[in-house]
Amino acid sequence: MLSCAVFGLVAAANATNVSSGPAAGVEPPDFELPVVFGPESSFRLTQHRGTPIVIEVFSTWCDYCRRSTPVIADAALARRRSEVRFLAVNVDDSQAEAALAVTKWGIPYPVAWDDGRVAWTWRISALPTVIVIDASGRVSHVGVGRPEPEDLENWLAGVGAARID
Repeated sequence: MLSCAVFGLVAAANATNVSSGPAAGVEPPDFELPVVFGPESSFRLTQHRGTPIVIEVFSTWCDYCRRSTPVIADAALARRRSEVRFLAVNVDDSQAEAALAVTKWGIPYPVAWDDGRVAWTWRISALPTVIVIDASGRVSHVGVGRPEPEDLENWLAGVGAARID
């Protein structure tokens, strides 16, 4: 599996001693990925500047990723003070495996497929990695493992997208 070779590490739930992803405060490198589920055929990060984005990097073989999906899906479906985008970035070996996660796990937001290049550039070393990018395009928060719902809500409130329901 390409993704196993790239990552070699799967995060424990809510890992605090594992670093994965771009550092908070930086503008991460731009990317464009094919979308296997969603309204667009591709997703380019810089085209969404002006709107906060939650990105979860995941794989279908990762049990912690499967467990984090309901937390992120609940956040994605909630009413918010301002718009926020959600994107799942799958690092499995094929787009077909990425598409399978949509139906098996009930992911309600766009899912893009990465052949490993973006994950490598972004220094993803554990799965799942959840990255919150603010409206200016800078990383606001990076979390490893299944986020606690309260933590995810705090991260979203920090970028102006607090829940209002």
